[in-house]
Amino acid sequence: MRKSETEKARYEFNRPIISFVVSTLTIFCFTGAVVTGALCAYAYLSDPAPTFSQDMFNRAQTLNTNLSKGIATMKQARPDEINTIAVIAKISESKPGDVMIENIKIIPGHYTVKGFANSQESADTFASSMDFGKGFQCVVTQSSFDKGVYSFTIDAVSKVKAPAKAPASPQNKGANK
Repeated sequence: MRKSETEKARYEFNRPIISFVVSTLTIFCFTGAVVTGALCAYAYLSDPAPTFSQDMFNRAQTLNTNLSKGIATMKQARPDEINTIAVIAKISESKPGDVMIENIKIIPGHYTVKGFANSQESADTFASSMDFGKGFQCVVTQSSFDKGVYSFTIDAVSKVKAPAKAPASPQNKGANK
């Protein structure tokens, strides 16, 4: 037998196996393409339509931003756990009609109010009517008269002092040797 006849016989013998492998690969690739196409079609067709309008979303986003800024402002209104809004409200409530406030400075344990009045008595009345509780003393610390207007500074100082730190205990080096 010749070599070509041997190869032809081997091919004819293996032809069903080769045909089976090629058919299996073809069916596998075709099935993968169909499944992929079906998944793409499902994803395209089942894409949810937005249930809100873009205008409404933008307004809600603006509202959220404004609310966040408001919360940040409120946090800044209480530095060092001082309720500055309440302090300013008490100052405003006790202010006589002829007094004009120029500046308010609020730090823990010390509030300073600078302003103008028509008379020294108005500044004194203003200082005595401010009530921040038993722990504070309100006094006019500076006053001056210029061109018919009294300028004044009122300091409200806390009488309660911060507790003193205990002195550090000396360490005995070498005591437990």
